[in-house]
Amino acid sequence: MSEWVINREEILAAVDKLGLIPSRPGISSSEYICIKPRKSSIQMLLASEVSGYAIAKGKGNWIFDKPIYIDRRLFDPFISAARNIKSKSDFHFIKSGKTELTIINGTRKSKMTCSEPKHGYEDIGKTNGHEVKTEKELNTMLIAAKHCAEQETAVPELGCVYAKRSGKYVVLYATTGLLLFKARIKSKLHLKESIPFPLYIIDLLSNDKLVGVEATKKEVVLDFGNSKIWQTITVQAKKKFPYKQIDKQMQKQAKTAKLSYSIESKLLGQVVDRLIGYLSSVRRLDWTLVQKEKKDSKYLDLIVPLGHTTFKDKVRVLHKVHKDFEISWPLDRIVGIIDTLASKKEKVDIYFDKENRAYLKTKNLELLISRKVN
Repeated sequence: MSEWVINREEILAAVDKLGLIPSRPGISSSEYICIKPRKSSIQMLLASEVSGYAIAKGKGNWIFDKPIYIDRRLFDPFISAARNIKSKSDFHFIKSGKTELTIINGTRKSKMTCSEPKHGYEDIGKTNGHEVKTEKELNTMLIAAKHCAEQETAVPELGCVYAKRSGKYVVLYATTGLLLFKARIKSKLHLKESIPFPLYIIDLLSNDKLVGVEATKKEVVLDFGNSKIWQTITVQAKKKFPYKQIDKQMQKQAKTAKLSYSIESKLLGQVVDRLIGYLSSVRRLDWTLVQKEKKDSKYLDLIVPLGHTTFKDKVRVLHKVHKDFEISWPLDRIVGIIDTLASKKEKVDIYFDKENRAYLKTKNLELLISRKVN
């Protein structure tokens, strides 16, 4: 009977990273962890819409000569339970028979049967991009832009945040058709060519264990030290994303839309956060923000209507409102952008065009919202 010992914190950290890869019923590579032998460590792989691996170092040589496949629905809970017990014991992995893995942690013991070989796992190996350390501003803006991207898979070319290099800046684009987003951020991220950031990988950018980001021709790779997670770039988005049309539309808005009011993003963010606090039991799709005011007013009414209930607040504008208006915005989509702008404490100018669309502009961000103005 052979044995391999690993530090408690080492295996917990590895399982945490693998937990970022979602389990999808029917996709065996997302439900079974492939454990591959290395000299004094193991490589654990999973794959669904994103792929990834975690490397965990132990004492001695791993106990199986070939890859084994373990049900993550049993493996993960047993490992993670170590956080909730007083014992700080290491984990002992024991090979008991050709197809059985016994795991001992203190007084706890689990015997798991290795599954038949599965398919669909990837090992990204060495990549040809240039990894940069995590850049908070870029990551934050990518997360905000994601809410302006198309979430439905029926339109794959819009299901991304499109990034292209422009001098010292990375320019980000996103659109649902009704929402058009464009922002530029100073970044060292190396882009040989424009790439569409897949939406699921963007969600992982806020993880505090993230070390670096790398963009290759085929995928976006996130580095977590002893772990990596990546997602393949969609070919349709790479070829068909309408960034040129967004550029053209934003240029038109900058020339023709009329300024209605200007506001401090921090004040707007504070009031919107307060209104959202009332909506904890309301599904996000029903979140609507109505803005309403009369010409020459120094305040802006912010209203969230919910059937028989209405929440209302006010926020001061920088100058008098230029015209009477009432406009409805999809709050669930733009709240992330409002929060991002609030953190920057920038001034936001809001314009309306002849087609009753709202055009928001700051120093480095533009947002066009197709909603009727009454």
